[in-house]
Amino acid sequence: MLILNSAFASRHGQSIKDFLADVSPVFSPGSGFALVKIRGVGETCPMPMTLDQIVEETREMPGEVVAELIDRIMVARHGGIEPSIAESWKTETDRRIAEIESGKVKGVTPVENAARIQKILRR
Repeated sequence: MLILNSAFASRHGQSIKDFLADVSPVFSPGSGFALVKIRGVGETCPMPMTLDQIVEETREMPGEVVAELIDRIMVARHGGIEPSIAESWKTETDRRIAEIESGKVKGVTPVENAARIQKILRR
């Protein structure tokens, strides 16, 4: 039987996914599951990764990959954005950017924004 040991994998400089790929040719990542073949039985069973393992795996990923992962999870859980709503948001975003670039509207710095939030929270 293949036993996963994240401490063993980390000590050897491997992610769980790479460790499994090295020791078991049947490993295939799935939706939060690693498929592990139980040797001698001939069947594959799902073995869930812990949330800590998933978070640790994302630390090694580029920011844009993590952002796409989050988007995919949100779409899978809650459905996609209706095209007309997405188009409305794009139009609004483009309008606001154009106003700032033209000088019609002055942007607010993060420091100013934080001060405004603190003022509201003190009420």
